[in-house]
Amino acid sequence: MFEKQRNNRLQQLINTQRRIMAILGHDTRGPLFYINWMIRSMMDGSSKPGELQENFEIISNQLDSTLIMIEDLLDWSRVNILNATNDEHLFAVREMVDELFASLKNMADKKEVELCNEISEAMIGRCHERIVRFVLRNLLVNSIKFTQHGTVKVNAFTARHALHFIITDSGVGMSAVQVQQILKAQGNSTMGTADEKGAGLGMLLIHEFLQQINGKIEVESLPGKGTTISITIPVN
Repeated sequence: MFEKQRNNRLQQLINTQRRIMAILGHDTRGPLFYINWMIRSMMDGSSKPGELQENFEIISNQLDSTLIMIEDLLDWSRVNILNATNDEHLFAVREMVDELFASLKNMADKKEVELCNEISEAMIGRCHERIVRFVLRNLLVNSIKFTQHGTVKVNAFTARHALHFIITDSGVGMSAVQVQQILKAQGNSTMGTADEKGAGLGMLLIHEFLQQINGKIEVESLPGKGTTISITIPVN
């Protein structure tokens, strides 16, 4: 039985690695070539003076997306190398979300998105903090990506030996087809409200991590009505 579980886990990692390589091959070259082309255009004077600020904003957005993707890959590697699925300990839940908000403040400020932490200061979690942090960061990035002049709220509660997170945004929302693609980690990257480019890597790794710890994700959304995502993390 143990041998079968180990082989299944190994095959799962191989399949995930293949999908990661496919995403990297498709979605990293474009932004980097585009950034290189824009910089060369500004250097040789072919860009008009009035276009410089717009060009810098586009380059900044492209770099933000690329850096997020690199962070995702590094986090995924750390968790699997360090076997973080067995690393359960106590942590302050609200404090962790405050730290995530601080790291995403510049991204949210650019789009005039208010980040609201509604978690009780007394809430303590005992589970896989590294994985929880990764999952929440990626979901928050997506919420900000698809929200303009709005809000992103995070709340949490414990019930039935699980830690539940609820992320609600006032963004553009999704169709029923898009929701199903998210739940199956099959969706392609979609441009954000400020033309942010994403590789679709975050959702793939979220599903990978949640599967490792028997977690669950649920999505409720309507076009133009925002999105609510619920995450369930088993706790001891």
